[in-house]
Amino acid sequence: GSLDPDAVARLQSGQGGAAPFVVVHLRDGGCACNRAADEHFLALQALYPAHDVVFAVSDAPGHAMSTALERLPSLTAAESERLWRNLPATPAVAVFDPAGRPVYLGPYADIARCSTARGGPVEAAVMNPLRQSPDAPSPIVAALGCFCSRGPRA
Repeated sequence: GSLDPDAVARLQSGQGGAAPFVVVHLRDGGCACNRAADEHFLALQALYPAHDVVFAVSDAPGHAMSTALERLPSLTAAESERLWRNLPATPAVAVFDPAGRPVYLGPYADIARCSTARGGPVEAAVMNPLRQSPDAPSPIVAALGCFCSRGPRA
């Protein structure tokens, strides 16, 4: 599960100037953990200038968008399908660097509870872009967190 490079470029294109990071909030309205993840996602937006990071939302099929997130760019159904296809649990977050490479896909927090604590793996992915070499494998992270299992994919 990744995001088509064209989709990342589309999200970056509205910014003008240098390409920003892209942070995609993967949320499932049927998961109780989403409230804390939504809060963390909204808090991330306050941390980063709009020209440095583009924030977008990808909702699970069949679930309504949170009203607090409606104003943000969202992925198309086809773009979302690529990210959701192999996602084992939600909520999750995907971070893409300015070159469109995935630098993080995993939970918001690296602790086994719902948390809006700052300074987690998402912040590290955006704040430490040089730790990723261009040909390194995608860092799809298996970690502890507050999850709703997505179950086996058909």
